[in-house]
Parts: sequence; structure tokens; C-alpha cells
Amino acid sequence: MNIFELFNTNSPENLVIKVFLMVSSILYLIVAVVLYRQTQVMARTITFEQNWIVIAVSFAQVILALILILIAFFIV
Repeated sequence: MNIFELFNTNSPENLVIKVFLMVSSILYLIVAVVLYRQTQVMARTITFEQNWIVIAVSFAQVILALILILIAFFIV
């Protein structure tokens, strides 16, 4: 049995797993957005040449969190 067959069954245990995965993904998105906002404030407070790298990495984390939610929503 592969991973996709596990999620295609409609048992109550799988529903609990699916809900947990969705809630966890949404919480991770919230944390990523807060981290992005904090990074922006830090970049305005402490200026250095590579500010854009730090902001880009934190923005990439938000994008990855959104992709994770989409994957969890459509696979689950």
C-alpha cells in the first residue's frame, strides 16, 4: 500500500489525521507570516547591504507554507 491509498480510504482515523494535517499547516502559515513581518521590522531597524537576502528567505518560507497548505488540502 502506498501513501495515496492510505489517504483515499474514508475511515474515522484518517479523518482525524487529515484534520490534524490541515490545522498544522495553517498554524505553520501563521508562524511564517509573523516571522516575515518580524524580519521586515528588523530590516528597517538594522540596515546592512544584504537585507534583501534575509527578507527573501523569510518570504520563501511564506510561499512554502502556502504550497504546503495547497498540497495538504488537495491530497487530503
